[in-house]
Order: sequence, then structure tokens, then C-alpha cells
Amino acid sequence: MYRLIQFGVVAMIWFFSALVSWYEGSAILDDPWEWKYSTPFSHWLAGPVVHEHDISQLDYFVYAAKFRPVFPSLLIVCTVYLLILAASYLNQRTFAYVLFVFSATLPGLALPFMDATTTGGTWLAIVLSGCALVCAALGAMTIKNHSVRQAKS
Repeated sequence: MYRLIQFGVVAMIWFFSALVSWYEGSAILDDPWEWKYSTPFSHWLAGPVVHEHDISQLDYFVYAAKFRPVFPSLLIVCTVYLLILAASYLNQRTFAYVLFVFSATLPGLALPFMDATTTGGTWLAIVLSGCALVCAALGAMTIKNHSVRQAKS
């Protein structure tokens, strides 16, 4: 029951931060000089951006992450937390392995942001690396607790 309440609260925070990030990122429509640098999804899906209607909705999140990183960071933290909550329903050993996979994957997601020229990019690299450290610590604690329980049995 307690996990379901956590899931509901975090899902609502995730939804709210997604809406705010999407809204903040819509400012890209007013910055045509950023279209070349902040629209990777549009470039990938349809080629160069010439008009504002060429911009993908996903690029709103990229723009928000670059220039207003608070809510995109909260979105990332909530996503990781929701994934951890979902994985916590697995057995202890599998849960620990999932946490270690998260801790190995998240720094890989942070790599593109390591040499970012905007404050938001640097901020996202720090948030992703911090989430990776938390996942690694939780995985180690889970393995330790699992080992202690097996030793007592």
C-alpha cells in the first residue's frame, strides 16, 4: 500500500514537471537562432528546421533542459524513482541487478552533457550522475541485506 501511495504522488509530480517543462520549452518557437542547436529530434525526423511548425514537441524538452533545467531535472529524478519503485516488486537479487544496470546506464546518458556550454546541460549531467550514484548505493545495500538474510537462514 505504501509503495502505491509513493507511486501515485511521484507520478503526479512527474506529470506536473512534464507539463511545466513542455511549456518552458515552447519558448524555442520565439528563438529562431536556437533552432539549429536545440532541435535534434526535428533534424533527425524531418531535416533542417525552417519554420516553427517544423519543430518536434520533443525538442521543447531539449530546449527546456538547456535553458531552464529545474523541471526537466525533476522529471528525470521522478522517472528514475518510478523505475526503482517498479523494480522493487522483483525479488531482492534481481532488484539489485536492475539497480546496478541503472547505475551503469545513467552515466552513459550523462556523457553528452559533460561538455555542455549551457548551465542546464551541466546541471543535467550532475543530476544523472547523482542518480547513478544513488542507484549504485541502493544496489550495494540490497546485495548486503540479501547476503545477511541468506546467512541467517
